Amino acid sequence: LRERLGSETASRIAAELADWIDEDDATRFRGKEARHYVSAELGREPRNRHIRSLDELLELPSVTPELYNGADGQPGLRDLLAAGGTTRFNIATGPGDIAAAIMGLKGGEAVSFRAARERGDWQEAQRYINQFDWRFDGLSPLEHGNRFRVQVESADGRHEARFQVLISPYRPFPYDVIEWYAPDFDRG
Repeated sequence: LRERLGSETASRIAAELADWIDEDDATRFRGKEARHYVSAELGREPRNRHIRSLDELLELPSVTPELYNGADGQPGLRDLLAAGGTTRFNIATGPGDIAAAIMGLKGGEAVSFRAARERGDWQEAQRYINQFDWRFDGLSPLEHGNRFRVQVESADGRHEARFQVLISPYRPFPYDVIEWYAPDFDRG
């Protein structure tokens, strides 16, 4: 995403999101707090809590509908992110673009990793995985997380829904739907 947007835009969106969810009024470099939204007459203010839905990203001044939905054959933020955190992202089953980005792969390495993963060639794919990277927090990078995104398509292929679930044996029910899109369509 940083390569597509450029460092300044990516940093601005990250700072705006951080200011959107934090509970203070201190503005990060390139970020925006309540006073900026009011002075720009944007008609909204930061929630000062974690986002409830990816649609909330459209409230950030730097997130355009094209960036959110995707354009020119590129995935949008709604395809690359998940509300609810990144608890144990699974390199083997998570979206290939995100897996490559988490591992810091670029260009040909990212393409080769995604292709090996798609083929199920884990011997080749593991050449690109540094299992000692701090991001994996001492766990295997192929260990499963407890958050899953599910996409459902109608038999005729004309309608789609998407939701994210959290699976846990420590809840009254074994799963919770974290986020639900029904129907799933471009927003803006």
